[in-house]
Amino acid sequence: MACTDNHSGLPASGNFRPWQGAAITAVWAPSLTREDIFDAMWARHTVASTGPRSLIWVEVDGLMVGDEKWVESTDDLRGHTINIEIEGAVPVVKVEIFRNGEIIRTEELNDEQWALRFEDTDSDARILVDSQDPSIEFLYYYVRVTHNTSDLAWASPIWFLHRK
Repeated sequence: MACTDNHSGLPASGNFRPWQGAAITAVWAPSLTREDIFDAMWARHTVASTGPRSLIWVEVDGLMVGDEKWVESTDDLRGHTINIEIEGAVPVVKVEIFRNGEIIRTEELNDEQWALRFEDTDSDARILVDSQDPSIEFLYYYVRVTHNTSDLAWASPIWFLHRK
């Protein structure tokens, strides 16, 4: 999640300097009720932005941003289908797909609407191990978007976990 820390009591108003933007959080919730919004935040169904309000939808194997899935074997941690849809308030100039914190694909563009279906078929993808519980291994994806204003937006990670 992203939030502005300006101490002025004006949410999403940025800093006192006009050239410094505001950090905001978008929530994918089924309705605009307080309960649904807080449930969506708890489920990490969020997108953070340093500026423009854009719709960023990321889905991996049917899981939405913030979701996690326990899989049966280490092999199930690899080989996923990633769907991304973006509708920007301003043009998007770059989309980066991350796996385990490393960029696995970059798309350069200059458009307010964009979509991609991407098959991650890397059978040698690095599997991570939980430092607090070494019996848990995992892999995660997230997307970072760069707008033509140089502002960034990130979708919450989607996690795949396996217990050895």
